[in-house]
Amino acid sequence: MGGKVAQAIAGTDYVVPLSLDNYMPKNVPITSLSASFTLALTHAGNVLLCGSASAITVTVPANASVAFPTGTQVTITQTNTGTVTIAAASGVTILSKDNKLAVDGQNAAVTLVKADANTWYLWGALA
Repeated sequence: MGGKVAQAIAGTDYVVPLSLDNYMPKNVPITSLSASFTLALTHAGNVLLCGSASAITVTVPANASVAFPTGTQVTITQTNTGTVTIAAASGVTILSKDNKLAVDGQNAAVTLVKADANTWYLWGALA
């Protein structure tokens, strides 16, 4: 570990990184889906584009079925007119403002974040 990772700017209280590699946005995998599905480990960290004229249900599985690491994030976007609803499998709790679980229309997005074994937060454009 011994290399310098930041440089102080003389005469100021500022320190700047010598490399921006850890500060630059990374490419995020995008997956398109057109029917109801249960989240899988392959969805972790992805943006899921849910596009159908029919309703789509995204089910969050229990930890015993799919053990996502705590802190896992999944972003879900509704790309067509079919309502996208997030559902909890048995034993799973999804916490959201006003207990809303549907994406708020075409081109709106929400993000799920795993907080505990069977507890997820859902925030974003909810209806």
